[in-house]
Amino acid sequence: MAGFNTIIRRCVLTALLGLAAASVVVEGYAMAPKLGPGQKPLRSVVVPVHRNVREQFFNQLQLFADMHGFTIRIAPATPDNEYFSVSMHRVDIKVFCDSVWDPEEFEISFYQNGDRPVASGSIEKLVGDLKQTVEQVPGVTVSKDD
Repeated sequence: MAGFNTIIRRCVLTALLGLAAASVVVEGYAMAPKLGPGQKPLRSVVVPVHRNVREQFFNQLQLFADMHGFTIRIAPATPDNEYFSVSMHRVDIKVFCDSVWDPEEFEISFYQNGDRPVASGSIEKLVGDLKQTVEQVPGVTVSKDD
């Protein structure tokens, strides 16, 4: 009978661990931006940002959004304010900026907003302007450009 109880305990423990893992996956999925099926970014850049200049970086993102007609939302992605999420929207383009894997590295991705066409060359201009704007912050340089 003792062996049977051990098997039951292991099954219950395995089930609980599976539920916990599923909860993390579902919670992460709920936080992901809602995009069309298979939609990939039009352009992406990676920007390392040290914690001591993060507020200046956010101020520059606000300036960029204002210059280009985006509404912007900057919010902590975790309760400890370690990771952040930034979203910018306008009629034709959405921009998501997250420090998902590293609190000192932001990935910034540009997407087409729904079925609205994106004017030819506008993404290149936006990426160029974004680089110029955020690189005004001491120590911030766009490190990867896709």
